[in-house]
Amino acid sequence: MVKTPKGYMVQRGLAQRLKKFHSFHDEDMARMLDLPADTLITPETPYHKRVQFTLLEFEELIDSSNIVVRDWVKIAKTIEENYKRFDGFVVLHGTDTMAYTASALSFMLENLNKTVIVTGSQIPLLELKNDAVDNLLGSLLVAGHFNIPEVLVFFANKLLRGNRVTKESTVEMTAFNTPNFAPLGVMGVEFEIDWNHIQRHVYDGQMEAFTVMDNNISLVSISPLLNLRIIENILFQSKAVII
Repeated sequence: MVKTPKGYMVQRGLAQRLKKFHSFHDEDMARMLDLPADTLITPETPYHKRVQFTLLEFEELIDSSNIVVRDWVKIAKTIEENYKRFDGFVVLHGTDTMAYTASALSFMLENLNKTVIVTGSQIPLLELKNDAVDNLLGSLLVAGHFNIPEVLVFFANKLLRGNRVTKESTVEMTAFNTPNFAPLGVMGVEFEIDWNHIQRHVYDGQMEAFTVMDNNISLVSISPLLNLRIIENILFQSKAVII
Protein backbone atom coordinates (compact mmCIF):
# COMPACT_ATOMS: atom_id res chain seq x y z
CA MET A 1 0.00 0.00 0.00
CA VAL A 2 1.26 3.49 -0.85
CA LYS A 3 -0.10 6.85 0.21
CA THR A 4 -1.87 8.84 -2.51
CA PRO A 5 -4.13 11.93 -2.55
CA LYS A 6 -7.04 9.47 -2.50
CA GLY A 7 -5.70 7.57 0.50
CA TYR A 8 -3.78 4.28 0.59
CA MET A 9 -3.78 2.41 -2.72
CA VAL A 10 -2.26 -0.93 -3.75
CA GLN A 11 0.74 -0.67 -6.06
CA ARG A 12 3.00 -3.13 -7.81
CA GLY A 13 6.78 -3.37 -7.34
CA LEU A 14 7.13 -4.98 -3.91
CA ALA A 15 10.28 -6.93 -4.83
CA GLN A 16 12.22 -3.75 -5.58
CA ARG A 17 11.06 -2.19 -2.33
CA LEU A 18 12.01 -5.20 -0.23
CA LYS A 19 15.51 -5.19 -1.71
CA LYS A 20 16.12 -1.96 0.20
CA PHE A 21 15.72 -3.85 3.50
CA HIS A 22 18.77 -5.90 4.46
CA SER A 23 16.57 -8.20 6.57
CA PHE A 24 14.85 -9.38 3.40
CA HIS A 25 17.70 -9.36 0.90
CA ASP A 26 21.43 -10.01 0.93
CA GLU A 27 22.50 -8.32 -2.31
CA ASP A 28 26.01 -9.79 -2.28
CA MET A 29 24.71 -13.36 -1.92
CA ALA A 30 22.06 -12.76 -4.60
CA ARG A 31 24.74 -11.53 -6.98
CA MET A 32 26.93 -14.52 -6.19
CA LEU A 33 24.04 -16.92 -6.91
CA ASP A 34 22.93 -14.88 -9.93
CA LEU A 35 19.33 -14.84 -8.77
CA PRO A 36 16.53 -13.51 -11.02
CA ALA A 37 15.18 -10.02 -10.34
CA ASP A 38 12.02 -11.38 -8.68
CA THR A 39 13.93 -13.67 -6.30
CA LEU A 40 15.38 -12.50 -2.98
CA ILE A 41 17.49 -14.19 -0.33
CA THR A 42 17.70 -13.30 3.34
CA PRO A 43 20.86 -13.00 5.42
CA GLU A 44 21.61 -16.01 7.59
CA THR A 45 18.72 -16.62 9.98
CA PRO A 46 18.96 -17.66 13.66
CA TYR A 47 18.61 -21.24 12.36
CA HIS A 48 21.87 -20.85 10.38
CA LYS A 49 20.07 -20.98 7.05
CA ARG A 50 18.91 -18.50 4.45
CA VAL A 51 15.41 -18.19 3.04
CA GLN A 52 15.31 -17.79 -0.73
CA PHE A 53 11.95 -16.58 -1.95
CA THR A 54 10.31 -15.47 -5.17
CA LEU A 55 7.66 -12.74 -5.32
CA LEU A 56 4.68 -13.16 -7.62
CA GLU A 57 2.35 -10.19 -8.03
CA PHE A 58 -1.01 -10.56 -9.72
CA GLU A 59 -1.60 -8.33 -12.72
CA GLU A 60 -4.65 -6.85 -11.01
CA LEU A 61 -4.10 -5.88 -7.39
CA ILE A 62 -7.16 -5.18 -5.25
CA ASP A 63 -7.96 -3.78 -1.85
CA SER A 64 -8.91 -6.72 0.37
CA SER A 65 -12.30 -5.16 1.11
CA ASN A 66 -13.18 -5.90 -2.53
CA ILE A 67 -12.27 -9.59 -2.48
CA VAL A 68 -14.76 -12.10 -3.91
CA VAL A 69 -14.86 -15.87 -4.43
CA ARG A 70 -12.98 -15.75 -7.75
CA ASP A 71 -10.04 -14.13 -5.93
CA TRP A 72 -9.88 -17.03 -3.48
CA VAL A 73 -9.93 -19.39 -6.45
CA LYS A 74 -7.10 -17.42 -8.06
CA ILE A 75 -4.95 -17.67 -4.93
CA ALA A 76 -5.65 -21.38 -4.48
CA LYS A 77 -4.93 -22.17 -8.13
CA THR A 78 -1.67 -20.18 -8.01
CA ILE A 79 -0.50 -22.23 -5.03
CA GLU A 80 -1.52 -25.44 -6.79
CA GLU A 81 0.34 -24.48 -9.99
CA ASN A 82 3.53 -23.66 -8.07
CA TYR A 83 3.20 -26.35 -5.42
CA LYS A 84 6.15 -28.48 -6.52
CA ARG A 85 8.49 -25.49 -6.97
CA PHE A 86 8.49 -24.22 -3.39
CA ASP A 87 8.68 -25.55 0.18
CA GLY A 88 6.12 -23.07 1.53
CA PHE A 89 3.93 -20.12 0.58
CA VAL A 90 3.23 -16.67 2.01
CA VAL A 91 0.12 -14.81 0.86
CA LEU A 92 0.20 -11.03 1.38
CA HIS A 93 -3.28 -9.76 2.13
CA GLY A 94 -5.14 -6.74 3.47
CA THR A 95 -6.45 -7.09 7.00
CA ASP A 96 -10.14 -6.33 6.30
CA THR A 97 -10.92 -9.80 4.97
CA MET A 98 -7.79 -11.75 5.91
CA ALA A 99 -9.65 -14.05 8.31
CA TYR A 100 -12.17 -14.98 5.60
CA THR A 101 -9.43 -15.78 3.08
CA ALA A 102 -7.42 -17.86 5.54
CA SER A 103 -10.48 -19.88 6.45
CA ALA A 104 -11.53 -20.39 2.83
CA LEU A 105 -8.03 -21.49 1.75
CA SER A 106 -7.83 -23.97 4.63
CA PHE A 107 -10.72 -25.89 3.03
CA MET A 108 -9.85 -25.24 -0.61
CA LEU A 109 -6.26 -26.57 -0.41
CA GLU A 110 -7.08 -30.25 -0.07
CA ASN A 111 -4.38 -32.73 0.98
CA LEU A 112 -2.03 -29.87 1.90
CA ASN A 113 1.43 -30.98 3.02
CA LYS A 114 3.26 -27.64 3.01
CA THR A 115 3.09 -24.43 5.01
CA VAL A 116 0.78 -21.68 3.73
CA ILE A 117 0.80 -18.42 5.70
CA VAL A 118 -1.51 -15.45 5.19
CA THR A 119 -0.23 -12.16 6.57
CA GLY A 120 -0.49 -8.41 6.21
CA SER A 121 -0.17 -5.35 8.40
CA GLN A 122 -2.12 -2.64 10.14
CA ILE A 123 0.35 0.01 8.92
CA PRO A 124 1.88 -0.22 5.40
CA LEU A 125 5.52 -1.12 4.80
CA LEU A 126 6.49 2.32 3.50
CA GLU A 127 5.43 4.13 6.67
CA LEU A 128 8.21 4.95 9.16
CA LYS A 129 6.48 3.10 11.99
CA ASN A 130 4.86 -0.10 10.76
CA ASP A 131 4.19 -3.71 11.62
CA ALA A 132 4.63 -4.93 8.04
CA VAL A 133 8.33 -5.77 8.38
CA ASP A 134 7.90 -8.00 11.42
CA ASN A 135 4.81 -9.74 10.05
CA LEU A 136 6.34 -10.49 6.66
CA LEU A 137 9.74 -11.46 8.03
CA GLY A 138 8.17 -13.72 10.64
CA SER A 139 6.04 -15.39 7.97
CA LEU A 140 9.09 -16.00 5.79
CA LEU A 141 10.99 -17.53 8.71
CA VAL A 142 8.14 -19.92 9.47
CA ALA A 143 7.50 -20.89 5.84
CA GLY A 144 11.23 -21.22 5.16
CA HIS A 145 12.14 -23.38 8.15
CA PHE A 146 9.15 -25.42 9.36
CA ASN A 147 6.87 -27.94 7.71
CA ILE A 148 3.46 -27.08 9.15
CA PRO A 149 0.89 -28.55 6.73
CA GLU A 150 -1.82 -26.00 7.41
CA VAL A 151 -3.11 -22.62 6.32
CA LEU A 152 -1.96 -20.20 9.00
CA VAL A 153 -2.09 -16.51 9.86
CA PHE A 154 1.06 -14.89 11.23
CA PHE A 155 0.40 -11.56 12.88
CA ALA A 156 1.94 -9.63 15.81
CA ASN A 157 4.42 -12.44 16.54
CA LYS A 158 1.68 -15.08 16.81
CA LEU A 159 1.12 -18.06 14.54
CA LEU A 160 -2.61 -18.78 14.35
CA ARG A 161 -4.71 -21.52 12.77
CA GLY A 162 -6.28 -20.03 9.65
CA ASN A 163 -9.84 -21.26 10.07
CA ARG A 164 -10.07 -20.17 13.70
CA VAL A 165 -8.90 -16.58 13.21
CA THR A 166 -11.03 -13.51 13.76
CA LYS A 167 -10.15 -9.83 13.47
CA GLU A 168 -10.70 -8.19 16.85
CA SER A 169 -9.41 -4.66 16.29
CA THR A 170 -8.90 -2.11 13.54
CA VAL A 171 -6.51 0.04 15.61
CA GLU A 172 -4.37 -2.36 17.64
CA MET A 173 -1.28 -4.07 16.24
CA THR A 174 -2.55 -7.32 17.77
CA ALA A 175 -5.54 -7.24 15.44
CA PHE A 176 -6.09 -11.00 15.05
CA ASN A 177 -6.77 -13.74 17.55
CA THR A 178 -8.18 -17.23 17.91
CA PRO A 179 -10.42 -16.79 20.98
CA ASN A 180 -11.22 -20.48 21.47
CA PHE A 181 -7.81 -21.87 20.56
CA ALA A 182 -4.30 -21.06 21.73
CA PRO A 183 -1.71 -19.83 19.20
CA LEU A 184 0.22 -22.56 17.41
CA GLY A 185 3.41 -20.58 17.88
CA VAL A 186 4.78 -17.43 19.48
CA MET A 187 7.85 -15.58 18.24
CA GLY A 188 9.85 -13.98 21.03
CA VAL A 189 13.60 -14.15 21.61
CA GLU A 190 13.14 -17.72 20.38
CA PHE A 191 10.34 -19.16 18.28
CA GLU A 192 8.20 -21.56 20.28
CA ILE A 193 5.86 -23.82 18.31
CA ASP A 194 3.21 -25.98 19.96
CA TRP A 195 3.81 -29.10 17.89
CA ASN A 196 1.17 -31.01 19.87
CA HIS A 197 -1.54 -28.95 18.18
CA ILE A 198 -0.12 -28.91 14.66
CA GLN A 199 -2.23 -30.83 12.14
CA ARG A 200 -0.45 -33.90 10.81
CA HIS A 201 -0.46 -34.76 7.13
CA VAL A 202 -2.10 -38.19 6.96
CA TYR A 203 -3.11 -38.53 3.30
CA ASP A 204 -1.10 -39.74 0.37
CA GLY A 205 -1.43 -38.20 -3.04
CA GLN A 206 -1.28 -34.81 -4.64
CA MET A 207 -2.50 -31.51 -3.23
CA GLU A 208 -5.49 -30.21 -5.17
CA ALA A 209 -7.27 -26.89 -5.09
CA PHE A 210 -11.03 -27.24 -4.65
CA THR A 211 -12.48 -24.38 -6.67
CA VAL A 212 -16.15 -25.26 -7.22
CA MET A 213 -17.31 -22.46 -4.94
CA ASP A 214 -20.84 -21.12 -4.62
CA ASN A 215 -21.87 -18.03 -2.67
CA ASN A 216 -25.62 -18.59 -2.95
CA ILE A 217 -25.75 -19.16 0.81
CA SER A 218 -27.89 -17.29 3.32
CA LEU A 219 -27.35 -16.63 7.01
CA VAL A 220 -30.53 -16.29 9.07
CA SER A 221 -30.80 -15.21 12.68
CA ILE A 222 -34.02 -16.51 14.17
CA SER A 223 -36.16 -14.50 16.59
CA PRO A 224 -39.87 -14.59 17.59
CA LEU A 225 -40.49 -11.48 15.46
CA LEU A 226 -39.21 -12.97 12.21
CA ASN A 227 -41.69 -12.98 9.34
CA LEU A 228 -42.24 -16.52 8.02
CA ARG A 229 -42.68 -15.26 4.46
CA ILE A 230 -39.15 -13.91 4.59
CA ILE A 231 -37.93 -17.35 5.68
CA GLU A 232 -39.84 -18.97 2.79
CA ASN A 233 -38.26 -16.57 0.27
CA ILE A 234 -34.80 -17.18 1.64
CA LEU A 235 -35.26 -20.96 1.51
CA PHE A 236 -36.61 -20.77 -2.03
CA GLN A 237 -33.75 -18.64 -3.37
CA SER A 238 -30.79 -20.18 -1.51
CA LYS A 239 -28.83 -23.36 -2.10
CA ALA A 240 -27.95 -23.49 1.58
CA VAL A 241 -29.13 -21.70 4.68
CA ILE A 242 -27.22 -21.37 7.93
CA ILE A 243 -29.64 -20.76 10.82
